[in-house]
Amino acid sequence: MSDARRYLWLLGILVAEAVLFVWKCNHFFNGDSLYFFSHQVGSSADVWRVFKGPDQLWQYRPLTFLIFSFFLKPLFGLNPLGYNLFPLFVHAANTLIVFGILRSLRLAERAALLGTFFFGAHCVAFYVTYGVAFLPDFSYSFFYLLSVFFFVKYVSVGSRGMLPLSLLAFVLALFCKEAASALAPLVFVIAFLWGKEGFRRPQDSFARTTAVAFRRTFPFLFLGVIYLGFHWMVKSGQIYAPGIDHPHHMELSLHALHYKYKYLKWAFNLPDGLVFSFNGWLNYLIALALLVFVMPFAFSSVRRLWKLDRLTWCGLIWFVIALSPVLLLRNLTMHHNLYMPLAGLALVFGDWLHGILERFETVGRAWACTAVSAFVIVFIGAVFFHNLDAVKHSWIAEASTIAETSLQDLKRLRPTIPDGTTIYVIDKSSLGGLRWYYDYGSLIRLFYASKSLNVQFIDRGGPLPDRNSVPKGAIFVEYDGSHLSEATGGI
Repeated sequence: MSDARRYLWLLGILVAEAVLFVWKCNHFFNGDSLYFFSHQVGSSADVWRVFKGPDQLWQYRPLTFLIFSFFLKPLFGLNPLGYNLFPLFVHAANTLIVFGILRSLRLAERAALLGTFFFGAHCVAFYVTYGVAFLPDFSYSFFYLLSVFFFVKYVSVGSRGMLPLSLLAFVLALFCKEAASALAPLVFVIAFLWGKEGFRRPQDSFARTTAVAFRRTFPFLFLGVIYLGFHWMVKSGQIYAPGIDHPHHMELSLHALHYKYKYLKWAFNLPDGLVFSFNGWLNYLIALALLVFVMPFAFSSVRRLWKLDRLTWCGLIWFVIALSPVLLLRNLTMHHNLYMPLAGLALVFGDWLHGILERFETVGRAWACTAVSAFVIVFIGAVFFHNLDAVKHSWIAEASTIAETSLQDLKRLRPTIPDGTTIYVIDKSSLGGLRWYYDYGSLIRLFYASKSLNVQFIDRGGPLPDRNSVPKGAIFVEYDGSHLSEATGGI
């Protein structure tokens, strides 16, 4: 394939990403994105604080606070557009890095392009590119993929200068999100399965292969052990959050695993509501169109695993390893956790579809072009309809709408609020957890010129404060599930 044609294909993939995901850039902040505003770092003491241990959410993601506080916030201020566009550019960069990884793993150029399209245009990008809410995910993924790219260059070309770059990117990924720790076993798997002939080489002795892989990846394994040991110490022996109701609580049980089947469904853009609920015939039509590709791919992957095809083993182990940090989370099964596992699946899927097209080309080139066109249309169509549904029903879109509508209502009711005012927000809705949607009041404090506002929340059915304890000039507002309304006079 000529350079011009390759660049045209890559440009087409990036255009598809823009068409599929850029339209939501007018969406407002939500609870997770507001969290970064209320936890900015400024002084050296703040920087030391976020690096020395976990935050109050039991997370250790210090570099994300620096990226937000010293780069994104000064650049974009309070304009949601910039925060929504930035992750799209990072996702585009990640897409190009995935292409570089697949080519460095010696996939045929068409296979690498197909795998890159599978990764870049996938519905998971709807979530990962949803503003600054997923800053830990798109930032760690960038460094994670860079680390894999440099490491693959190191083992495939033998360039020792790539190893320090890979290690540096690994460290940066660790400082962005804990899931990056899964990179250490992944590079060991790549080194174990790779040889002078790539994935297609004959098998060396197990002992020699293991020794070579261990020697090549020892720095990663060592850093991984140090990182987990650090977590063990600063988290008092509990790497995962201890509270059973915490979303990041880990539990070794079937209960923790029973919802994880969704990851297999989401991995191929299959819509929800196919078995346990009925959400319309369109879901079934999309699923049938996707299964034309998914079912042969699944059967082929099983056969290739049985035949010890190293590329297939590498890609699927990558998928499992990258997903492993969240498989035992008791209370959390969410799309964005698939972002890095998809890169491994893209390796296998791109190689498989390329092989199918080669068979079609023996009949006629037109058949292969038709098959590619059919796959692209079905894939983009599935993602498009997923995005439409996600805007209506996903928690992140709902949270953005609630925050934006609430702020607009409050601005209309109270264009200005004096310094030191106490605002009581009475939750009359069935949402629960209105505090999170407002980030415990930072939504209001950010967009008013007042230097200090005290925001208190009264849950649905909760008691109102005693009149004698209410500060002078306090404001009462009610949220009914759709809008905020004035309630001061009726209290």
